[in-house]
Amino acid sequence: MEKFKAGILFVIGLGIILTCFAFTSGTAGRASQANPSVIPPTQDVRVVNKPTESIPVTAQGTTTIAGNVSISNLPGTFFQVNTRYNFTLAEGSGNALINCVVQEIRGYWLRCNGQIRRASAPPQPFNSWVNANFIIAVN
Repeated sequence: MEKFKAGILFVIGLGIILTCFAFTSGTAGRASQANPSVIPPTQDVRVVNKPTESIPVTAQGTTTIAGNVSISNLPGTFFQVNTRYNFTLAEGSGNALINCVVQEIRGYWLRCNGQIRRASAPPQPFNSWVNANFIIAVN
């Protein structure tokens, strides 16, 4: 009985060793090549699809958009000259609060005179043009 167990263990061990050797030798994938050390050069492939077989494409990364972008739901008479407004303005990496009187309007540009408050900074005098496209909120 001991010889039988030893024979079975020998056959199992030999099978494991041969299986490991087969997986690590790496020649199975290259068996059909005449010279496995020579890698064939890459070839260009041309795929031609009919208009009925179009491939859907989704833009990835940065894309260029042609045309004009503007605020379409802001009425032209929304802002009035000589009127005080409180704006929340998108600025750089944060927002700024502007309390000013609109002195002049040119399209979406507003000439404001008042104060601006940036994050954790005291109010500062503000006399500049503001682009209405960057206004987040009006109080």
